Amino acid sequence: MASKKNKTQAKTQKKIKISLGVFALVVMGLLLFGDLLYLAKLWTTPPQNFNVQQVFKINGETSPCGIFKPWDAVAAESGFYISDQANNRIIEFTRDGKYIDSITSKEAGKPDFKELSSITLTPNGDIYCIDTWNNLLRGFNHQHHALAQINIGGKGFYGPRGVAYSNGDFVIADTGSHRIAKVSSQGDMVGSWGTHGSGKVEFNNPTQVIADDQNRYYVADRDNHRIQCLDNNGKFVWETSVTPAPVAEAIDNTHHLLYVSTGQTINVYDLTGKILGAFNTLQKSGQTFDNVIALSVFPDGDVLSCQGGSATVYHPLQTAAPVQTAAK
Repeated sequence: MASKKNKTQAKTQKKIKISLGVFALVVMGLLLFGDLLYLAKLWTTPPQNFNVQQVFKINGETSPCGIFKPWDAVAAESGFYISDQANNRIIEFTRDGKYIDSITSKEAGKPDFKELSSITLTPNGDIYCIDTWNNLLRGFNHQHHALAQINIGGKGFYGPRGVAYSNGDFVIADTGSHRIAKVSSQGDMVGSWGTHGSGKVEFNNPTQVIADDQNRYYVADRDNHRIQCLDNNGKFVWETSVTPAPVAEAIDNTHHLLYVSTGQTINVYDLTGKILGAFNTLQKSGQTFDNVIALSVFPDGDVLSCQGGSATVYHPLQTAAPVQTAAK
C-alpha cells in the first residue's frame, strides 16, 4: 500500500511540476511578446510631431516649367533641382521657387537621356545625375554646360538609380544588381558591396543612397523595408525598419537628422536610426505628406518635398527631443 501511495504522490508531484513549468513558459512567453510589441511600437511609431510650416508650393500645372513628374530633388543655398523623369529633363528653380530653366537632351548632347533618376551636387555646385539605361553619370556646371560623362557601363551595373557625391567619389545604389558601388570621378570602380538578400549589407532593390558629412552612406533598401547605414568602406553600421517601404530620403547635416518618406508620411530620425517623430503641418490647408517621392534639405534646414506634379518647401518649427530606444 505504501508503495502504491508513494507512486501516486510522485505522479501528482510530477503533474504539479509540469503544470508549473507550462505556466512559467506561458508567463515568459507573454512577457516576451509584450516586450516585442513595446519595441516594435518604439521603433516604428513616431513619438511626437515635427511641426512644420509651408513656405511655398510649386504646381507644375501653373508654373512656367510646365507639368513635371519628380524622381529626385537636390537643394542648395541658391536654389534647387528636380529630375523630371517623365520629361527627360532636370528643372532648376531659385531658392524662392522661381523657375529658371531646364537641362534637356539638347543641352546634354548624345546620347539622349534615357530614364533620369537620382541627382547630386558636388561642393563647387556641379550637378550630376544617373542616366539609368545609358549607364552614365552626367554632369553639368552652373551654366548648364555638359561636363565629361562618366561611363559606368561594363562594371556589372543593372538599372542604377541612386547616386550621392561623397569625398570625391560617387556612391551608387545599383537597384537591379542589389548592391552599393563606389566609382571615382574618372569612372574607376572604388568599391562594391552587397548581394541580394535581407541580411547585413544585403539589399532588395535599393533605390537611393545619400551621404552625411562623415562619409557614411544611408541606403533606402526599399523591398527590405528599411534604411541601412554603411561606413565609407561599405561596412554595416546600423539599420532601422521603415513601414511602409522607404520611398525617398534626405539628410540634414546641420541638425543631424534623417528624413524618410514612406509614401504615407515623412518620418524623422537621428543619425543612429532612432525615430524622433513625423511631419505635422500647422496650416489649415489640408496638406498631407503622402505620395512624397523626393526629398532634400537646404543648408538652412528647410525641407524640399516633391509629390506628383508639385514641389513644396517646409520650415521645421522645432527639433524633436530624442526618445529612449532599445540598443541595437
